[in-house]
Amino acid sequence: PNPFIQGSPTVASYGSQARCISSSARDETQGGSPDTRQELRAGTAASFSPTSASCADGNTLLYRMSHDLTVLSMADSPTGECSADYLFSPAYGMALTQSNIQNYVNVYNFSWGVIRIKVPAVFNSAVEEVYQGSWSDSNFGGYDVNYFSVSANTAKDLPDPSLPFTVNALMLQAGGMMTAEGMSYVLFAPSEVVHSIARANSTVPPKLFLPRVGVMAYVLAAPSYAFMFRYKEPSADWSGSPSNVPCMSTLMEMNASVANCTTLGNWAPQITRLDEVGNLQELADSVK
Repeated sequence: PNPFIQGSPTVASYGSQARCISSSARDETQGGSPDTRQELRAGTAASFSPTSASCADGNTLLYRMSHDLTVLSMADSPTGECSADYLFSPAYGMALTQSNIQNYVNVYNFSWGVIRIKVPAVFNSAVEEVYQGSWSDSNFGGYDVNYFSVSANTAKDLPDPSLPFTVNALMLQAGGMMTAEGMSYVLFAPSEVVHSIARANSTVPPKLFLPRVGVMAYVLAAPSYAFMFRYKEPSADWSGSPSNVPCMSTLMEMNASVANCTTLGNWAPQITRLDEVGNLQELADSVK
């Protein structure tokens, strides 16, 4: 049976296979249980509205791919449509492969900053035995999206920092990573700075404590290509889906395809560049 159909078994449904999932995987993905999904939604009805008074955009634009960029990038999408599986914020290195993109959208030289994310409910095969289907008014225990992540991607012909570059929703929901309001934070800094606190041969990014919000945050090396937000099979009824951002035919029109408080409400990731910051302690202390 298709594991992405509500009620169908997954590999985790079979006891012998479920027990094969490593303890380290469970440790890193402890946030995806049904109880956690209820906690994510408890008392946050405003977050399901397209707009919210408490929503504030960052100083960095986040885009949905236009149709022509979807085709060029070979991103998942029905034929003739914009991808609903990705949002991105381009860095200077994207101009090396996407000619003239800087003429139509904002392109950034990322250095120091923070991404504030309202974490969606996702499927966690390490602890769940039955796939619960997509979230809707009639399936409140379902998932907003099957998988969510943010990646700091490196441009092909630019230096690779050789650091873990992706954080997913289950990592962001783990103990000590998320506020009571369901918000998590991802910091970014120059690669040499991140190297200074990274553990040798680690497969996960380093973390810092954020004293003003009382949670930990992963630290990624600032990307030279783009920040890429991955939404695998979002619920059609979820107001945080990239499908709620207008789909434009061409790259030249993509400034009308912005993911922000107007289009996604509190579900819009908020990227704030903090160019005045000079070290990791200042970066952590600036997040509020």
